[in-house]
Amino acid sequence: MNLSAKWKGNKLCLTRLTIIKMKKYEEEKRKEYIGDGLLTFLLRDILFAPGCDRAAQREIEFHISSNKYLNVVGEKMQLQTVSHPHDNNVSTKAYANAVEALVYSVYTEKGLPAAKEFIEQLVTDYKAKHHAHIRSKQEA
Repeated sequence: MNLSAKWKGNKLCLTRLTIIKMKKYEEEKRKEYIGDGLLTFLLRDILFAPGCDRAAQREIEFHISSNKYLNVVGEKMQLQTVSHPHDNNVSTKAYANAVEALVYSVYTEKGLPAAKEFIEQLVTDYKAKHHAHIRSKQEA
C-alpha cells in the first residue's frame, strides 16, 4: 500500500515523507562523519610505523581517504547511496560517503578490530594497484 493512500491531503503526505527522509539523511550524515574519523584514525594506525618514509605514508593516507578514491571503492562495492531529500541528483561524493558510513557500521556491529581489518584491506588493495612501496606496522 502506498503511504500517500493513508493521507487525505497530498501536501500533508509530502511533508511526512520529507520529515522521514530528513531523519534518515541526518542519521546517514552522522554515520559518515564518525566513519570518516575512524577511517583517518585506523589509516594512521596502520601506516605510521617507526622508521618508515613519512612522506610516502602521508601520500597513501591522503589518496585512500580522498573522496575520489573512496568513490571508486564504493561504486565497485555497489553500496547504496543516500542523497539529500530535496536533491534528486546523486552527489559526486555519494559513494565516498557510503564507504565512510560502512566503516562506522562495521565498527558498531563488529568492533574496532573488524573495522581495522576492513581498512587494512583498503590499504592492501591500494598498494597492489599503485605499487606503493611503503612498510606498514604489520610489515615492519
